[in-house]
Amino acid sequence: DWNKQSKNHNDPTCEIDLIVIKNCIPVFVSCKMNKCTALDLYEIKLLAQKLGGTLGQAAVISKAPSLKDNEPLYLKAKELGILLIREKEIESGSIASSLLELI
Repeated sequence: DWNKQSKNHNDPTCEIDLIVIKNCIPVFVSCKMNKCTALDLYEIKLLAQKLGGTLGQAAVISKAPSLKDNEPLYLKAKELGILLIREKEIESGSIASSLLELI
């Protein structure tokens, strides 16, 4: 509960699972392995802008079927400028290199 808004202290309200920083540029990452929604995309994008300012970047790591090429959620993520790290990158072990390419 990073912003102290929840009365239930076991309820995580922040969707940031990982922060990567290089040359003062932060990338805020949300991991959604089975399901990803539009709300998840908007949340990580908003948090990246709120906490990282104009340099803040957003990324989602997911195997969610809704993030396959040409699915509406995939297109929304691309429109928002969110880096998608999907099954191919996860299984090949190239998550870190994909994140660093963003910076």
